[in-house]
Amino acid sequence: MRKPFTRLTSKELGEATAEFDTEFVVDSFGDPPGDLMPLWARAVGEVQSLEASQEITVVRVGLERELLTRSDRLARDKGLSRANLIARGLKAVLAAEGEL
Repeated sequence: MRKPFTRLTSKELGEATAEFDTEFVVDSFGDPPGDLMPLWARAVGEVQSLEASQEITVVRVGLERELLTRSDRLARDKGLSRANLIARGLKAVLAAEGEL
């Protein structure tokens, strides 16, 4: 049985993760298993739709924990990413204020 990563020494951890030290290691990964393909396609589609719309700026904000939990649940129920839900919310507020 393999040792959990949390119990590896620095040397063992370095050896276990050495394959990820090269650039573009993600290119060596295969497609996700068949049952995960719909999730993968949806995730890739959301990223592409965000990137295609305009330049993206990453921001860091603080939110009440309960507000984040409720918004994540809504996003999941609607099939949206957190970023898409927040963008929709900001656009709704801007439109309501006549700024959009």
